[in-house]
Amino acid sequence: MEEAAQQAPAVDQPRRRSLARGCLRTAAGLLLLLILVGVLGAIVLYRVHVSPIKSSEPYRMALELVQKNPKVIGLLGEPIEEVFWPPPSRVENLDGDRGDATLNFEVAGPKGRAAVQTQARMIHAKWGLSRLHVTPVSQPGEGITVDTSETSGLDEAPPFKPGG
Repeated sequence: MEEAAQQAPAVDQPRRRSLARGCLRTAAGLLLLLILVGVLGAIVLYRVHVSPIKSSEPYRMALELVQKNPKVIGLLGEPIEEVFWPPPSRVENLDGDRGDATLNFEVAGPKGRAAVQTQARMIHAKWGLSRLHVTPVSQPGEGITVDTSETSGLDEAPPFKPGG
């Protein structure tokens, strides 16, 4: 009888190891699945939300003006590039060949980062920027208002008035 009691733990050891290995494999599989879902979610977010904004005319116009503005260059240094995170946001109201858009995004240069807020109007299917403001992330109280008069369509587009 004593021999049977001594043999029982020896039989349970391989079973315990097998159970532990099974739990580790399951946990590793779940972790891999979570990572895969996260990556796929990020790809969907980029394609559905970020990509259309970055390819829009008002976004490209605003980014180009920010990258060429001497005051912004003095503040951030060169080159000034888009920031991947946080993604740009856009509020848009389109009605045929008319509409307005508000865009918020960030840019960065060797000297720091800045938030960019811009408002654009579309008249007769032609976009024009009506406001472009750059605020350094490190100095939120200060900012640079960029001249938007060179953007196409501005001579036809009335100034943007929120709520108006």
